[in-house]
Amino acid sequence: MSTAEIALPYARRYIETREELKQNTEEALQALRTMSPLSEEFQAIWRRRDELHLRCRNEIAGLPFYPDADRQFIFNYIIQAPDE
Repeated sequence: MSTAEIALPYARRYIETREELKQNTEEALQALRTMSPLSEEFQAIWRRRDELHLRCRNEIAGLPFYPDADRQFIFNYIIQAPDE
């Protein structure tokens, strides 16, 4: 299995999560304009944003079991992957 084939599932999950994070961040910004940051609804949106951010980081953190060269290649592939 090539390194690119190994990277592809990570890249897809990262891109999907990153897109969801962008949408959630937009929702949080809109919510901030209309509700108190202390409201439960806003806090739920913000917690979801934190969860998504952590998920993005975990996609990259799942790479340590690969050799350094492969891990760097996969990391670069994920970070530089175009938005789809």
